[in-house]
Amino acid sequence: MTNSRNPFELICVSHLPPLMGKPSFLGHKSLRDHAFSDLEAAIEGGASGLLLENEQDNPYTLRATPEGITSMTKLALELSEQAPAGFKLGVEFLIHDPQASLSVAKTANFSFIRTDYFVDRMARAEYGGEIKVDAKEITDFRQQISAQDISIYADIQVKYAENLEPEKPLTLSAQQGWESGAKAVVLSGRITGEAPSVAEVKEVGELENRGEVFIGSGFSEENAKSFLPYIDGAIVGTSLMKERKLQRERIFHLSQIIKS
Repeated sequence: MTNSRNPFELICVSHLPPLMGKPSFLGHKSLRDHAFSDLEAAIEGGASGLLLENEQDNPYTLRATPEGITSMTKLALELSEQAPAGFKLGVEFLIHDPQASLSVAKTANFSFIRTDYFVDRMARAEYGGEIKVDAKEITDFRQQISAQDISIYADIQVKYAENLEPEKPLTLSAQQGWESGAKAVVLSGRITGEAPSVAEVKEVGELENRGEVFIGSGFSEENAKSFLPYIDGAIVGTSLMKERKLQRERIFHLSQIIKS
């Protein structure tokens, strides 16, 4: 039984090849071919939307580069022309540049961005420690560029990072996320492919006067039924891929479980 608050959103993730400026960049055609293949698979598989991530830009930078933003914007404009009405498109720059994501989304008429850091104090040693984050700065920028219609999907206590407030309840992070301007808070496990606990998701999903709740890692055919009563959507990437490309059949199977 799915959450009756909203139509469930199954957002697939496109792990893009390296963007312009990276040594392994293979040209715009490689980006376009990959993204259009993922777009077709997501649409035909019955997904609600597609999130573009510069996943293969590793090692990431704290902020997007000008050439990376140019590369992503060109691609986003092309996808926006091809996506059917009502199909959601989003973007996230790793490791943390929601302003760049908002700029691309505004230019290409995308409907949402994802940001790994929004209201929690989190650190990544390999990026110099605590990640600088200011939710008001992000939402002020959104208003500055007249992009209030672009939704923010914000991770809380995100995977791979050290939580500098380890005693902070996940429910408090969720409430702060919605109050700070996120349409949806995104819950994940500790690493890619690992789901959060059902108990954690239930606790957030049963909060009164809440915003939307998404799972950001580990949502699968095997555990979907356990999570569906408490969430409004899921962002799914790796498990729906083969050789880094989304597979229509895997998306279709998952979407059928959600609908059943």
